[in-house]
Amino acid sequence: MSCDYGYASRPLNGESGDPGGSAETGMPSSRSVIDEGGLANPTFYRWGSSMQSILSVTAACAFALAACGSSLNGGSLGTGDAVANGGSTGTGGSPLDQCGSSSMDAGGSSAAGAAGGPWVDQTAGTNAADLAWMSVASDATGTHLVAVTTRSAFAPDGNIWTSADAGMTWTNRTAGTEASGQRWVSVASDSIGGHLVAVTGPADTSEGGDLWTSADAGMTWTKRVTVGAVEWPRGLASDATGTRLFVTAGGDVWASTDSGLTWTDQTAGTSVAGKIWGNLTSDATGDHLVVVNGDIWTSWDAGQTWINRTQGTPLSGLGWQEVASDSTGTRLVAVSQNSLPPDGVLCGSYGDIWVSEDSGATWINRTQGTAASGQYWQHVASDAGGANLVAASFGDLWRSADMGLTWTNETVGTPAEGWHWDALASDATGAHLVAVSDGFPVPADVNGAPAVGDIWTRQAP
Repeated sequence: MSCDYGYASRPLNGESGDPGGSAETGMPSSRSVIDEGGLANPTFYRWGSSMQSILSVTAACAFALAACGSSLNGGSLGTGDAVANGGSTGTGGSPLDQCGSSSMDAGGSSAAGAAGGPWVDQTAGTNAADLAWMSVASDATGTHLVAVTTRSAFAPDGNIWTSADAGMTWTNRTAGTEASGQRWVSVASDSIGGHLVAVTGPADTSEGGDLWTSADAGMTWTKRVTVGAVEWPRGLASDATGTRLFVTAGGDVWASTDSGLTWTDQTAGTSVAGKIWGNLTSDATGDHLVVVNGDIWTSWDAGQTWINRTQGTPLSGLGWQEVASDSTGTRLVAVSQNSLPPDGVLCGSYGDIWVSEDSGATWINRTQGTAASGQYWQHVASDAGGANLVAASFGDLWRSADMGLTWTNETVGTPAEGWHWDALASDATGAHLVAVSDGFPVPADVNGAPAVGDIWTRQAP
C-alpha cells in the first residue's frame, strides 16, 4: 500500500492521529490542486523495505469498489473437517496462543475446503502463469477483471492484464507500450469494468510512482499523474462510475472528480496531513471513505474531513492491514495483525477480523476465541451488502456468509493452500471471487524460491 519481497507485512502503527478522535475539517484555501504535471509540494516518506507492506494496503481498494458495485466477495461456507487446537493445518495457519484465545466464542469455523478445493488456478500453464501478481479488481458481475503484475528479478515485465470471461483467459494490455515494465502495485475498477485506474511504485532512479487510467476497459492507458519524489502510492479506490478516484500518497489523501485528469490534496493544511496512510476504500458514491494506519479513520464528505475512530480505544495500534466497505459505507470489515487478548494487553503478531455496522463508530471482534483468531491477516473484501466476506491470511483464503460471525478456511488441504495472496476481489453479490498471488509465503532471499504466482477464481456452486 524498498522493493525487496519481504513477505511479512508490517503493521501500520505509530500514527496517533487527531487527539480525541474529533473530526478535522479540511481547509479549501490550503489545498493544492494539480493537473497531469504531478502532485504539488509532496512529502517523502519511506515505509519499511517491503513491497508487500504497501501492497497489503493497496490491494483492498479493488474491493472497496466491489462494494461500490465493482466487486467484493462473499459466498456460502465451505465444508470439511474441523482442525484441532484452534488452527489450520496449512502453511498459513497459526494455532492460537494465549494472546489470541478468549472465553468469548464468536462462532468461528476452521472447516477446510473439499478435496479439490473450490478455488481454481486459471493461469497455470498459460503465458499469464508464474508472474508476480500484485492487485486485482472486478466489475459488478465478476465478468470483467483487471490485474497487475510488478517488475522483479523473477518476473521482469510488470504489466496490466484484463479478462472478459471471469478469469478463464487473460490478455496482456500493456505489452510493447510505455506502460509495460512498470512496478505496478494496485488497480481499481468501476462497476462495469470500463473505467480503470492503476498506480506504480518507484522506478529504479526515483522514489515516486505514477497513476494511469483507462476509459476503454484496459485496451489503452494514459499516464495522468507523476507522484514525483513522494513514497509509493498506497491506497487506491474508485466510485461505481469511475469518475471519483482516491489515492493515498506522500502522507496525504488525494481526490479526483474527473476520472483522474486533475487531483486535489484533501488533507493538506489539516492535522491529518502527513500521515503514513495505508489501505483506502470507498462506498459506491465516493462520499464515504475509510483509511487505515495505526488507527481506522472515516470520512463522510469525500475526504475533506476525517474522524479517528479507534484512537484512545484498545483498538488503536492493532496493526490494521486492510479495510473494506459495503456499497453504502455502513457495514465495514477490517483485518489486523495484532491480537487483543481478554486482559487488554497487546501481544503477539497475529490478529483478528473486526466488523462495524455503524460506519466505523463501533467495532466488534468477530474471530476472537475461534480458529480464525491468531491468523496473520493481510487482506479482506466485502460484497455490496456487507454480508459476504473474504479474507486472506498468510497462506490461506477464508470466507464468511454471515458478516463475519463464522469463518471457513477454504484452501487448507487443497492446491490453493500455502500461496502468498496479494489481493482479492469479487462481484457485487459474492458469487464470483478472484485472488492473486506472487508466490509461496517464503521470501526469495531465504531459499531462492521465486516470487511468482497465479490467478485463482471461485464460482458459487
